[in-house]
Amino acid sequence: MNEIKSINANPQYMGITIDFSKLLSKDEILQYLEENGATDRTLADIRNRYESEFGNELMWRYPLSAGLHAGAFIIPVQEGFLSIPYDAMEAQEYELLTLEGAGLMDEDELMFFSNDLKSYTDAFCSAMEDAVSILLFRNQNNKNGLSKSSLHDFEPTDSQGHSMECTKCGRAINFYEEEDWNKGLEEKCSK
Repeated sequence: MNEIKSINANPQYMGITIDFSKLLSKDEILQYLEENGATDRTLADIRNRYESEFGNELMWRYPLSAGLHAGAFIIPVQEGFLSIPYDAMEAQEYELLTLEGAGLMDEDELMFFSNDLKSYTDAFCSAMEDAVSILLFRNQNNKNGLSKSSLHDFEPTDSQGHSMECTKCGRAINFYEEEDWNKGLEEKCSK
């Protein structure tokens, strides 16, 4: 369960005490983008203003599909937190913002974004750890000059690749049992 921080008269956002009255309003940001181009490049002006005022740009790019859009920028404003979605990118202007989809976010939407990104990141990291285990195993075999057909055909049995089992004979090895792990990687399969 995520811990909800207590709210007080001087709330902290990203470790910075924020006087929300010094932030731009939702309408000020949307008007500025409408008049100067609804792009990430224009949004940089607002990031720079926040950086000067607060020592941090205070904005986040949410890089995952956010319902109907490819992603969104989350920006603190006087009224709360503004989400400005984007659907496309361009080489010079970067994200092309969709102002029609912009709006203030409620607590449930913010928690959804947080949980969705954590879930994605956890799954991505697990997949990359599996990929590393597979490559380490293959590289070890290549260094030893052993033909793949004569060795065990190990596949990970856990998400970290710390336990593996031969698909041909069922031999299991565990990374935490180093001597058996090394022996298993180098021995010939009985099948």
